[in-house]
Amino acid sequence: MFEKIPRNNIPEIIVDEIQQSLLRGDFKPGEQLPSERALAQMFSVSRSSVREAMKALQYMGLVEIKVGEGCFVRDPAHALADSFRYACLLRKFSVRESIEAREILEAETARLAAVRATDRDKEKIVEVFEAGLMCKGDFDCFLQKDFDLHMSVAEATHNGMLVQMIQTIKGTLSEYSHDVLTWPGQVDVTIGCHRKIVQAILDGDPEQAMNRMIYHLENTKETANMVLASRLGDDVNSSGEEDDEDRQG
Repeated sequence: MFEKIPRNNIPEIIVDEIQQSLLRGDFKPGEQLPSERALAQMFSVSRSSVREAMKALQYMGLVEIKVGEGCFVRDPAHALADSFRYACLLRKFSVRESIEAREILEAETARLAAVRATDRDKEKIVEVFEAGLMCKGDFDCFLQKDFDLHMSVAEATHNGMLVQMIQTIKGTLSEYSHDVLTWPGQVDVTIGCHRKIVQAILDGDPEQAMNRMIYHLENTKETANMVLASRLGDDVNSSGEEDDEDRQG
């Protein structure tokens, strides 16, 4: 399975060898790798070199080290999603980039949900939508149900990667979503958009579901621009008032 390696850059080479092994499918997600001692013997290296390599693999999200148990292979979808989540948390993506990514992902998510949703998926989507109607007057509650509805649609695709990525993007745009929903009348507009998306999924109409989601996200973006313009106008007016006071003083 593994071969002896040269003495230079030992931990890096171990990492590369194990990565290649994972790509070949030698180990499945959740499967335990050979012990530290066994790997050291296979590679003909010290256990400290293996230990360093395992830490690097864990940092990369490819394996999980469980104290007292060993090293286990992670689901590659979760590993990639974690890397994506860390990048978002470190603010490596702008709001504009996140919005664009969301539009692309969620449009396809709605389309897939209309094709793949089971009866139970559809029941859950309806339940979440109706829960949002019930707490329309409670802003924080509605904001959470808005998030839950988008996630229930994502889950109906039965694609774990899409679920993880949309969850991450929606999380990074939480402040953005909050600002949009505070715009006068936007909650009612959002409910109307959600209703049509849900109906298209229930009808099993992928094109309609995708188009309704695109319309919803375009409306959200337009409202966000109005919110921003309003704030900029307030800042300008505030600055002008301060200048007038200074001149009067």
